[in-house]
Amino acid sequence: MRSRELKRMLAEVSKLTPGQRQELMQALSGADEVVQVVQTVQSRPLACPHCQGERVVRNGHASGLQRYKCRSCTRTFNSLTETPLARLRHKGKWERQAQVLRQGLSVHQAADTLSVAPSTAFRWRHRLPPSERRSGAA
Repeated sequence: MRSRELKRMLAEVSKLTPGQRQELMQALSGADEVVQVVQTVQSRPLACPHCQGERVVRNGHASGLQRYKCRSCTRTFNSLTETPLARLRHKGKWERQAQVLRQGLSVHQAADTLSVAPSTAFRWRHRLPPSERRSGAA
C-alpha cells in the first residue's frame, strides 16, 4: 500500500462508529499468526532448506515472493519453503482464515465466508498451527 493511501485510510478511521472500530480491531488482530509465521521466516538466516547450504543467490520473483537459488545443490526456493504456508494460494485471504478458525466455523461455513472451495478451507485449516484453532474446533 502506498503511503498516500495509508494516510487517507487513517484519516477515515476517526469517522468510524464504535462498532466499526471494534470490527476493524478484530480484523487487524486476525493477522497475528500469519504475520508471526512470515516474520519468523524472514528473521532466520538465509540458507537452503534442502541442503542447508549458505551459497544462496537471488533468482527472480514468483507469486510476489523473492525466489532464491542454492549454488550448492542448484535447487530453488522462496521464504515460505518448508513452512506451513508453503504452496498455499490466495495469500490475501490467510488473515481472514485465521479469524474463521478462531470462530470455530465448519469447513463449509469457512469456505462460504472466504469464497473458496471447501477443499481449500480444509487444507488451510490443517496447515495453520493449532494455536489458531479455537478449543474443540479442528
